[in-house]
Amino acid sequence: MPPRFLLMVFLPLGLITAFLFIKNKKSQLYTAIPKQNVIYFQSFRIVVELMIHATFIAGIFPIETTYEGYNYEIAIGLIALIVAYGVYKRSWWSEKVVLIFNYLGLATLGIIIFIVITSLYAPSFWGDTAPRIGQDFTRIPYLLLPGFWLL
Repeated sequence: MPPRFLLMVFLPLGLITAFLFIKNKKSQLYTAIPKQNVIYFQSFRIVVELMIHATFIAGIFPIETTYEGYNYEIAIGLIALIVAYGVYKRSWWSEKVVLIFNYLGLATLGIIIFIVITSLYAPSFWGDTAPRIGQDFTRIPYLLLPGFWLL
């Protein structure tokens, strides 16, 4: 404890991302990217959730990690299209909706990370004695999934 995977992948990427965002917050790159494109980009979660579902079908992930379980990331990906269109194209809502949407997206991301970490390191939380994630998770292409979660 703490899990090496968390320390070696998530922590450095999270710190680097936070550092670069804070350091370059007012750069021309951030101001040149249209805000709606950032929200539209979150629709990539649909593809990631389909990959997670395929990982479940392959017997590597438990059902709780999919949209059939407790993972609502696919809904965030679908709603992203509506939020970006409604806020920036049609002006149906204020930008506060985008802020709320982003917080909901972070919450759903936290849910899936919690499920994966407890399934791997604390299977007793789910009533099991052995890790609920298959050994193939440590191999390519399944090892790439945590990288998608950080996008």
